[in-house]
Amino acid sequence: MQEKEVRAIIKDPEGFRKRLFKSKAWQSKELTIEDRLYDTPTRTLKAKGEKLRIRTFNHGAREVLCWKGKKNFDNNVKSREEVEVGVGSQFNTAYILQSLGFFQTKVIKRKARYFSFGQTKVKLEYFPVEDVWLAEIEGDLKGIEKAKALFPDIEFGPYTLNSLLKKLKEE
Repeated sequence: MQEKEVRAIIKDPEGFRKRLFKSKAWQSKELTIEDRLYDTPTRTLKAKGEKLRIRTFNHGAREVLCWKGKKNFDNNVKSREEVEVGVGSQFNTAYILQSLGFFQTKVIKRKARYFSFGQTKVKLEYFPVEDVWLAEIEGDLKGIEKAKALFPDIEFGPYTLNSLLKKLKEE
């Protein structure tokens, strides 16, 4: 599956949420998310621009193993191949990955609110360790542009979490 998305720093999360509701978006769920990223000792995946993670929702209520391919950029939108499979236990999955030579490189925790505009998804996320709110718009190019138009004052782009945190420090 091809994932297409843009992200932005959100300085007023409540105002952002109100604009979503005003535009007839509906909030589908609110979740706690923990991502555990894995790579080889020589950082083979990072060198290729790929990611491997175990994502846990609501403290183990649902778990997903995900591989993400190399990033591409089209019309200021990040896209990449993404394959996910549900797993029964992050611990067993982590054990398998470690047995194959992967090790955990990073843990990212956050709370997320998911909103929908038809097939376009908007995720408003709070990262407590970094104390920052971010938004992600995911969908096809037309849906992404339509959602971005609701927020002309917010600079959405093909950013990663790290690039947004770096940008925030520079401000």
